[in-house]
Amino acid sequence: MKVIKSKKSIFLIILLTALLGALFLHHQSPVEEERFRSEYTLYVDDLRFEQLEDGKLVFVTSKTPEQGFNALKVGQNNFYLDDWSFDYSEENRADSRQNEGEYYFINVYDLKTKKFKKRLDIFEIVRHYDASLGVDLSGDILNIQGQDYIYIRLVKENSSTRFKEILFNVDTEEVIDYSKEFIKHKLQFDEASITSGLSAYLTDSYGIDSHFTDLEPSIRERKEIPSNLNISQLFPEVVKKMNSFEGKIFIRQGNISSEEWYNTLMYWFAPVGQDKLSLSITDKETNEVTLINSYEDFLKWKESHQND
Repeated sequence: MKVIKSKKSIFLIILLTALLGALFLHHQSPVEEERFRSEYTLYVDDLRFEQLEDGKLVFVTSKTPEQGFNALKVGQNNFYLDDWSFDYSEENRADSRQNEGEYYFINVYDLKTKKFKKRLDIFEIVRHYDASLGVDLSGDILNIQGQDYIYIRLVKENSSTRFKEILFNVDTEEVIDYSKEFIKHKLQFDEASITSGLSAYLTDSYGIDSHFTDLEPSIRERKEIPSNLNISQLFPEVVKKMNSFEGKIFIRQGNISSEEWYNTLMYWFAPVGQDKLSLSITDKETNEVTLINSYEDFLKWKESHQND
């Protein structure tokens, strides 16, 4: 009987150990999963590109729209897909240099053919530039004089403050210093769109987020573009897919100016039969109201309010 009891005791100990081990792993696995954060992968074969407005814009749809389009960026003649994984554990969070298990690639494709062109290792680019610096997740695309550049934010170890900003030429693979002069078109569009109320109008009325680089439906707003607008008459299938959160419009940087993009939006979102939206800016001191129907109207208003 002692032998039998002994065997039962050993069995119970083994079973209890196994259960405790499983419980430990169960509690540990979410931590391991949360340690690394990755960008959702978009597959080239799942993407479809449609040129709009004589090639100045491109409408992109995906077979997996639930993944969103955060990993996708569009330049002038290329499109780019992010592929990254970062370690956000307590021990490595402050070190922006490449740690074990981390990677940050940007894959370059031809916009017309979707053919793969090259795979850029952002960590390697930063190491070659200055091995003591780390990279802050950025990867935005800027087009300067007909060439695409990748915008990279550099940070020092144990610091979240940007140390420096650089631009990496996709074609020549040369690095130049960043300057706000290179994003003047974006700044000009943002200023006109925000000050004139265009940005707020599109969001409040139709749940559309508008930027210099793109136009997309806001999932948080859950609104639709109605059928009585110019854009709905021009591009009914585009509007249909945007209303179901299946597509996003990108500008082809270098092919369209801030003025052209602003005026395009003013026309698109005007009611059918009207050539443009009618917005206004109210002077905070005098309450004078200035009508804004175009980018030129905004520039005239800005010129007369330089001291504001």
